Amino acid sequence: MKKLFLAAVVSSLLMFASALSAADAASPKTVIHVITVQWKADAKPDQIAKVMNVVASLPSQYPGITRVWT
Repeated sequence: MKKLFLAAVVSSLLMFASALSAADAASPKTVIHVITVQWKADAKPDQIAKVMNVVASLPSQYPGITRVWT
């Protein structure tokens, strides 16, 4: 009976450990921020273009930013 109980405990621990490692592998390694922008009615196309260029250059200025989608 002790061997059966020990086998059940070891089996449960192995299943728990494999579930933890699978959950860790599935979790993201980065954070994604979503920002919604609405331009003012009087925003000029050249102002919007300037902002979009600055946003596109963010990954080259900050090592923690890997991608920018617009």
